[in-house]
Amino acid sequence: MSKRDHGQFAPRMMRIASIVILFSMLLSACGGQATPTAAPPTAVPPTAVPPTKAAATVAPTAAPATVAPTTAAPTTAPTTAPAAATYKEAPMLDKLVAAGSLPPVEQRLPKNPRVLPVFEKIGTYGGTWHRAYNGIGDRNGLRKLEEEFLVEWDPSNPDKIGFVANWCDDYKISPDATVYTFHIREGLKWSDGVPVTTDDVKFWYEDYYPNKDLNTSQLLRGGKPIEVEITDQFTFDVKLAAPDPLFLSQLASSSSGEPDLLRPGFILPAHYLKKFLPKYASQADLDKIVADKKVKSWKELFGDLGAIESAWLNPDMPTLSAWVVKVPPPAEQVVFERNPYYFAVDKEGNQLPYIDKLTFDLYQDQQTVDLWVVQGKLDEQARHLNASSLPLYKQNEQKGNYHMNIWRSTQMFVLLPNLNVEDPTLNKLFNDANFRQALNISINRDEVQQIAWNGFGKPRQASPVPGTPYYDAEFSSKWTQFDSAAANKLLDDLGLTKKDADGYRLRDDGKRLAITALGDADTPCTFCELVQKYWKDIGIDFQLKSVDRTLFDQTQQNGKQDMLVWWWDRNNIIEADPSNYLGTDGLWAPLWGQWLLSGGTKGQEPPKDHPIRQIWDAYKKATSTSDPAEAQKAIQEMVTVHKNNVWVVGLVGEDPVPYVVSNHMHNVPDNFVQDEAFREEGLAQPAQFFLDNAQ
Repeated sequence: MSKRDHGQFAPRMMRIASIVILFSMLLSACGGQATPTAAPPTAVPPTAVPPTKAAATVAPTAAPATVAPTTAAPTTAPTTAPAAATYKEAPMLDKLVAAGSLPPVEQRLPKNPRVLPVFEKIGTYGGTWHRAYNGIGDRNGLRKLEEEFLVEWDPSNPDKIGFVANWCDDYKISPDATVYTFHIREGLKWSDGVPVTTDDVKFWYEDYYPNKDLNTSQLLRGGKPIEVEITDQFTFDVKLAAPDPLFLSQLASSSSGEPDLLRPGFILPAHYLKKFLPKYASQADLDKIVADKKVKSWKELFGDLGAIESAWLNPDMPTLSAWVVKVPPPAEQVVFERNPYYFAVDKEGNQLPYIDKLTFDLYQDQQTVDLWVVQGKLDEQARHLNASSLPLYKQNEQKGNYHMNIWRSTQMFVLLPNLNVEDPTLNKLFNDANFRQALNISINRDEVQQIAWNGFGKPRQASPVPGTPYYDAEFSSKWTQFDSAAANKLLDDLGLTKKDADGYRLRDDGKRLAITALGDADTPCTFCELVQKYWKDIGIDFQLKSVDRTLFDQTQQNGKQDMLVWWWDRNNIIEADPSNYLGTDGLWAPLWGQWLLSGGTKGQEPPKDHPIRQIWDAYKKATSTSDPAEAQKAIQEMVTVHKNNVWVVGLVGEDPVPYVVSNHMHNVPDNFVQDEAFREEGLAQPAQFFLDNAQ
């Protein structure tokens, strides 16, 4: 997850749900019935079917499914799966088929397999993909490679990413966005060959999801848990108590949530997991498996590190993923092998994945990982690589027979003036656009980039980056040109002309104009000394106060800080978590955000004419239209209001995320956006990676 959100998944999802519920209530209070958008406002790729109210919700990724969508949504153009007679498989599976121990490939694939696009060329089979891991807890290194969500982000056009059906082949959304209907690919199978049906959905919904011993998180809409209704063997409805036109964004970003490691969403292998639940298993059988697995109770068999449920730890756990574990951790080398029942093919009918095996070698320190990189021992990896080591990696490319691909991070380390600060003078200044402009243009971002970012990243404002749906080039560069003289004039024009003996400006009350930024002691600010110098040049005394994370969170939540030094993320698929842009994240307008989320019972009400209300109004539009284009336009309006006001001081962004790629590894894209919502490395569809030196 992002740096600011490590370990904060559940609270974040609760906040997202609260925002959605709140705005649906506000819409009802306004008297008009909401007619939510039928799909998230992602832009339509050039090859897509243009969204119209008469268009289908999603174009199937292979042959049409039995469920006909009825509402509009941007999507990629259909790709027809090759005829079953043309399917091909890996040589290692040919031998098993010939021996009679594995069914033919056409019987292992669904009737309508997903056709996965390749980034470079059709691959060849075989080989072992070598990676590094740091211990049993490093399961997220697998998670991002292996997740198979119900609906995924489609990277076929990296500049404008939309949705694609994954293990479902079709979905539709009711006009009021309260019912989402999904159709499972007929013939889809778990990795042990057992068919996937709505029996697995029923098991998840009736036996797992409501079981508080196994699942403490709930998907709530309108304050009530979601409901799942089975239609037939392959079709099920997800029903929401309140409209949520952005539901697919959540499914593509985080599926149906924790605790299952790979989070396929709404399904679990009933035929396997029933054996480990008291409802279905005898006490004697449960006692035996608990003893065998050396855990304290049957409850510890479940979860993302559960001895039974975890696809990271249990070779017998059926999954939908491209590879399944054969040698689990703890081990010096963890081994995964291809799933012979994986449901995707390339356009020529080759069953994926191309690569036979994945290995994860255990390391103890960062120096070891860096050494393995320069020695060419890692075939492809971004996890555990440091941008600060990028010069070392680059210097050794030829020696190690690899090259570095660089992705762009959407996360930024920024300065966040508190628009609700208690100090009346600072409050007035922070809410004055001319003062904020002076703070911005007095910073030499080119110098900051060279010194604090070691020349990496790009000087820019805190805004969506290229390759994300709401990128705005004008916003990216606004108030970023260094001009200390102009900044001084802006402050003079505000009446801040008097100075003390040290050259700092004096406020109306005679006090020195000083700003104290609150920072997390565990997240050092590498640019604050530079900002201190720049702002001294315009007569502002800037100081950094670093505190432990507990005090940082308490102060920030209470809105007591002058300014924060913190992360600006969730800056990509805004509808997946709009809290940064709505001001409900507690960072730049904490008391106004509290007022909104509490329905007016907490915090402070913003002035009637404050632009933050324009943002809230735009979000209401995004959640109350049946036209996807209008929803997209409304989200863009939120970004535009931020552009017009620049409440957050961005410095350098688009930080490089280094990917080591062996010169024998292919189909690994370069210059993608690295983002938690996009599933980071998983956006590249690792099942279509291949090695040209496969043995």
